[in-house]
Amino acid sequence: MPLSLFLAFAGTALVVLIPACLPLSKRPPGPVDQN
Repeated sequence: MPLSLFLAFAGTALVVLIPACLPLSKRPPGPVDQN
């Protein structure tokens, strides 16, 4: 597989997965409810 194609796939995966995981990791503590 060409390196450029791999980088494009990896970059797309990071852009999609990281924002999707961040809200889940921030919800349990409930910073808004603590105030």
